[in-house]
Amino acid sequence: MHSGALEFHASGGMVTLTAGDILLVPPRKLQAFRSTNMQTGYTLLCLNPSLFSFSPSHFFIREFWQPLQNGQLRLPQLLHPGESLHGAILTQMQRLDVKKEGTANYTMELVNIAMNICTALFPYCTRGEADPELVGSDGQSVSQKCMQYIRNHYQEKITLEDIAHYVHLH
Repeated sequence: MHSGALEFHASGGMVTLTAGDILLVPPRKLQAFRSTNMQTGYTLLCLNPSLFSFSPSHFFIREFWQPLQNGQLRLPQLLHPGESLHGAILTQMQRLDVKKEGTANYTMELVNIAMNICTALFPYCTRGEADPELVGSDGQSVSQKCMQYIRNHYQEKITLEDIAHYVHLH
């Protein structure tokens, strides 16, 4: 958060973010943000696993993204200024420069920033059992099932409701 305040709603709970806070949101959880005033300024960075396809090492996919996607790896949620992890992430976020977008090295710079953020996050994550809402009895994650449905029906008109019904999120 740069300025102002935001209410973040997820999993039946609410957190208020103020200037300087960093919020880490786990994948595939219903969530909503609501600004509490007109002067709210924030940066939203969404990390996509496809960024890591550029990595020569599959460590992040195997040890970070897959466990994160199936709920086995849990992120710390709210980071305040002064915490060491907050500082590490903020340093990487400050490397983002919108003016560089579209340049030849921009994608690789994003990958480097994303990997540095994940490296900083990894020691602060906790491990647990897979979340049954995210991984079915067949071992496939919700995102894998969604991709399977899209691959099998790409020539048809697909709606969000079709996919939600297929993965039992309706």
